[in-house]
Amino acid sequence: YKAEADKGMSEDAKDSREKAKREREEAVRKRREERERSEEKIEADREKRKDVPADKVEISGEGSALQKEASADKMPDEKAPGADAAAKEPVIYTRSGTADTAAAPVQGAKGVSVDCSV
Repeated sequence: YKAEADKGMSEDAKDSREKAKREREEAVRKRREERERSEEKIEADREKRKDVPADKVEISGEGSALQKEASADKMPDEKAPGADAAAKEPVIYTRSGTADTAAAPVQGAKGVSVDCSV
């Protein structure tokens, strides 16, 4: 009886291994087909957008003159307005995306941790 039970368990184990192997092969085949379909879709989308002109930004003659004038007036080492204030005041962004300078830790404070969770 033990020999027959061992033989039956051996066959069951073999069947289980073969079934698992078939399932893995099927999963691989499905992933490959899905990847091929998505690549074909991406390529088709590229072909559709190929003829669509890209967005362009053009600066008018008046804008060009203002830009040249502004860059000529600015000293090379001059910073953008408010750059010094932003560099001195630490800012913490809340979960809603608004800046909160009041909650910012003092620079150089010991034991301050930074949480960058989203």
